Amino acid sequence: MLSSSRNIAICSFIGVVTAANISRSAPTSTVPPGWTRVPSGVAVRPDCIHVVPNNSVVDLESGTVTLNGSKIAQHSAGPEQPVRPKGNAAAQQGTPPGNYYGWVEAAQEQLNLSNPNNISHLSAWWNVPPAPVPPSGDNPIIYIWPGIQSDQCLHPNFGCEVLQPVLAWGSAYICPTGGSCAWYGGNYWWIASWAVGDYGTWLSQPQQVSVGDWLIGSVITTSYNSQTDQTAYAILAQDIINNNNSGFSIVSAGITWDWAFAGVLEVWQINQCSDFPPSQYWSGEPTYSEFEHIFLETNYPNNNIATGTWSAWYPIFYNGPDCGFTPYAFSNNSGSYWNDLTWMHP
Repeated sequence: MLSSSRNIAICSFIGVVTAANISRSAPTSTVPPGWTRVPSGVAVRPDCIHVVPNNSVVDLESGTVTLNGSKIAQHSAGPEQPVRPKGNAAAQQGTPPGNYYGWVEAAQEQLNLSNPNNISHLSAWWNVPPAPVPPSGDNPIIYIWPGIQSDQCLHPNFGCEVLQPVLAWGSAYICPTGGSCAWYGGNYWWIASWAVGDYGTWLSQPQQVSVGDWLIGSVITTSYNSQTDQTAYAILAQDIINNNNSGFSIVSAGITWDWAFAGVLEVWQINQCSDFPPSQYWSGEPTYSEFEHIFLETNYPNNNIATGTWSAWYPIFYNGPDCGFTPYAFSNNSGSYWNDLTWMHP
C-alpha cells in the first residue's frame, strides 16, 4: 500500500445483503469518475472495496468478517453496485477518455453443475512476466488470474460473483470503510485474492512479487453445511519463490459455482500494445502467460476430476488495439499440460 489520502464517508449501512435490498446494476459503457477498476471486469466505488486480513473469513450474505473465530468487522456490499461494461460493444470508458479495457482472452470451461455440486478445486501455476514499460503518460492496469464464476452471472439473478487469485500490475485506489483512501499496488507486480460481485468487493492484503517468480493460484472448497446450504472457499495467491501469500476465505449460500477459468488476461487503461509486458525472450516473439499444472475438480468432498475440456476464448469483451492475442487451450483437468495466453509487444 502506498500513500494515504483523505477520509471519506463509509460505503453504506451495515446489514444483510439480499436480492430485495440490492439489485444488479445494468450494463453500461460509462465508468463514473474516480471509480476503481478491479479484476472481473467491473468498476467499483473506492469506498465500497473492503481490504481484509490474510486468513480471514468473509460471509458474503451478512458481510461479517472473522479472524481466528472472532468477528472483526461487518460491511455491506454498498449502495451502488459495480459498473459492468456492455459486452463486446464496450467502447467507452469514463475517465480518462480514450483508454481501452476489458477481458481480452481466456482459457475457460463451463460445467453442467447445480448447487451443491459445485466446482470444489481450481488451481494453476504461472510465471510473473516481464515488467511493462509503457510510454510516458500511459498507466496500464493489468490483471492476470485463474478463478471461478457463479452461474448467476449468466442469468438475471442476484448472486453473480467471481473468486480469483490475481497477479496485478498498476494501482488500485481504495477507500476502506472507516479508513483512509490509499493507492494499493503501483508500478510493480503484486498479488492479492479477490471476491467481486453482487455481494461486494473484497480483497486480501496485497503482496509485491518479482519478475520470474512462480505463482500458484487456487480456489478450493474447505467445507459444506447441508443444513444452511453454505459453501466455504479458500482463495489463495502464492509466490512459491519468495513465500509471499495473500488470501482469505468466503462463505456463500445458494450459489452455483460452475464456470472455471484456467487463465484470464484482463486490462484497463490500455492505449497501445507497448502498454503490455514485453517478450521475456527476444524482440518480435510473443509474450506468454502460461498456466500449468491446472487442476479442476467438482462435488466436495468427493472432489471428482471434472469432465470436459478447456476452450480458448478471444475476444471476450475488449475494445482496445489488436496486439496479436492468441489463447491456447491444451490442458485437461487433471494437472497435465498447460494453457497459454499470448500477446505481441512492438
